[in-house]
Amino acid sequence: MPKAPMSWGDREWNTFYVEWFPFIERTLRRWVADDEAVQDLIQMTFAVAYKKNHELAYPDGTKTWLYRAARYLVLDHYRASGRYKERYAVSDRTDLDFKTHSDAAIDRRVILQNMIRCALESIDDVYQEAVLLIDLEGLSTAEAAMMAHVKPDAMRARISRGRKAFRKAFAALEHQSNKGGHDV
Repeated sequence: MPKAPMSWGDREWNTFYVEWFPFIERTLRRWVADDEAVQDLIQMTFAVAYKKNHELAYPDGTKTWLYRAARYLVLDHYRASGRYKERYAVSDRTDLDFKTHSDAAIDRRVILQNMIRCALESIDDVYQEAVLLIDLEGLSTAEAAMMAHVKPDAMRARISRGRKAFRKAFAALEHQSNKGGHDV
């Protein structure tokens, strides 16, 4: 087994793992619905980080580096399984407390989730990526620009156009839903 370029001490590695595990897990769960695959991808992401820790030396870039590594591993996972279009899968799980919500509220939430998913899937990939990185992942414009390999001004333009395209697609789906169409 190849040795890491710089040696991680047990304490440093544990601190790094504990600090970044929630971010990696949250990110992967947004893209992959299968729990077993998520666990495998988490381990693979940290294995890459361990082997290439010399690339993690700059503090501002750790988040973007890990995000990019996880993203490439997810793309490889879907390419290998022949399910490339299933990225950004929406999980079937819901965080609703069934005791405090009526069936109508739960049904409405599921309908809204499907409408949001459909609206996101209908916009161009570059705009979809911008919306996902900034609005769902909560990244700053600078961080999202680093991850997408574009300048911050280009990312601002993408997020503006992406939000506009999303609003238009969502409004069309909402109009269809209000007319009684249930094909969402």
